[in-house]
Amino acid sequence: MSSTTQSMADMLARLAPVMDPHLLLHMLEFYQQKGVDVAAARAALLKKTKLPEAMSEDSSRSLDERFKKALNAANALLVKYFNQTADGDAQCVLKVSEQELSEKKSSTGELSIRTFEGVSAEIVEEEIDGVVMKADALKQIKAKYVSSASHQVTITEGTSASGAPVWRIAIRDARGEIPESNAIGLLEVATLCYETGRYQDANEIFTLLRFIFDGNNSLTDKFHSVLWGLVATTILTKRPASNALRLIRIHVLGDETDETKEDAAPVLGADEASAIHRSFAMHWSLFHYFKGGESLSEGFLDHVFREFGSNPRDRQAPNQRAVELVAPHLLRYIAAACLLNRSKRAALYSTLRLSRMCYEFTDVFLTFVEQLIGQVNFDAAFALLPQLAETIEGDYFLAGLKTHIMDSANKLIFEQYLRTHKTVSIATVAKRLFPELDPESEVAKAKAELWIANLIRESKVVAKIDSVGGKIDVSGNQSTFEKRMFDKLNFAQRAAYH
Repeated sequence: MSSTTQSMADMLARLAPVMDPHLLLHMLEFYQQKGVDVAAARAALLKKTKLPEAMSEDSSRSLDERFKKALNAANALLVKYFNQTADGDAQCVLKVSEQELSEKKSSTGELSIRTFEGVSAEIVEEEIDGVVMKADALKQIKAKYVSSASHQVTITEGTSASGAPVWRIAIRDARGEIPESNAIGLLEVATLCYETGRYQDANEIFTLLRFIFDGNNSLTDKFHSVLWGLVATTILTKRPASNALRLIRIHVLGDETDETKEDAAPVLGADEASAIHRSFAMHWSLFHYFKGGESLSEGFLDHVFREFGSNPRDRQAPNQRAVELVAPHLLRYIAAACLLNRSKRAALYSTLRLSRMCYEFTDVFLTFVEQLIGQVNFDAAFALLPQLAETIEGDYFLAGLKTHIMDSANKLIFEQYLRTHKTVSIATVAKRLFPELDPESEVAKAKAELWIANLIRESKVVAKIDSVGGKIDVSGNQSTFEKRMFDKLNFAQRAAYH
């Protein structure tokens, strides 16, 4: 096995334990194309699903029975909220939008599971003497006070001061319109759709269920299952997952909903048990931040390094702590996001500090950051670029971003180089960027000059290109404290007028 193939297998082994089998099956297709033997892993994963290719005839019959039972239990909700179609793979399509569902949930009890809360009335029946009369009396009481959709009756037997039997009847009024059995039945339908590969149907149903289960404290575990199902089906149907991941952060991790407020501590802190929950969320979010497009990776950095707490001394970054405790391999993706977002220099230095704490995990991305930022060794950083490119090609989440990452890596090297030098030879730039060309040739110099001009325009480096002298003159990179404060005040003043 080559070193590249071994690297792919090692990363897959680290990712697999925290990924859902259905998500992993999609990832295995990529690794199979790269030459990794995934036959045994795929067979093992299929056994954990109910996909048609994994089901025997007997298992299929049993599954059909479960489907029928769940459909019967959820029939009222299916008829009311879904259009049954035969368009492609989808058969369940919501009749109303998420916005309409949200309005229904907030304004009426239509999307709430029926519960019986409080005691609206309590009645004490007369004392009755005699065993035979007691049994008859209980029948009369049960016939008189019957539970219904609008209220629940609870009958308990007690004794009076004289020791004679009495019955206390407590009547509780209903809150919400959906019977719990209907909601549980619909959750079973969604789960079975997901397990059998009907991700589109499952996504539609999970979308409704997240409104139904929200706010029911006695069914919190099922609500969390709905949210994880919503994330998985959103990923598998290739829809934007930002909203589904936000719901996980709010309801499962307990993070503050308002990104501008920093004073609320998360429900799940930085201990090891909580770190596992956060690890799952960060792993699943890789599909969104790195498979959803280059521009989304910045959000991954914000999520990892976000701090909580009003007191600067007590502020905590629980996701960063989770990486350190249980998922140091996520540092590869944190470093990749830093390269894709060079302007977030604070995140780059935070990544360097975190990688030094996770010294047991090594990766070419971390070595690159260490050499360039930690050691300021430009030759070593340049030497790592071919290995960096190989690693990206063999990574499921990064392969599609190879061009962007490598371009950013080159730019970051030269940006750092410009910040630490007063004069840079254009021929040196050409030699590094275009090794296939003669660095002294006019073609190489022209290409290098254009490339460095674009870099200067993008970065905050103050430099001037001297085409005649074949060099770049760098100046004014060390700003004074007064100048930085003036720039911040000037920005704040301009923001106040806009």
